Amino acid sequence: MWANARSIRKETGCFQFEVSISNDNPNEYILYEVYKNLKALEFHRTQTYFIEYLNTVKKMGNKVTRTFKSYAILDSPN
Repeated sequence: MWANARSIRKETGCFQFEVSISNDNPNEYILYEVYKNLKALEFHRTQTYFIEYLNTVKKMGNKVTRTFKSYAILDSPN
């Protein structure tokens, strides 16, 4: 995860990528990601380090639970 985070932060379309540990559960990690646009997020998902991270998580099977909350903030045309 940490190698993934360091690489993501170098992506030009990634404005912010943070890894936090939950105060309630030291085994729960929170990833906070901010991308310039959907194209930047889609680019991120094609990168080797992301795919390797995702494959590692998948190999852990039911030992890992992943949940997502996504928000989009769009510029106003005015």
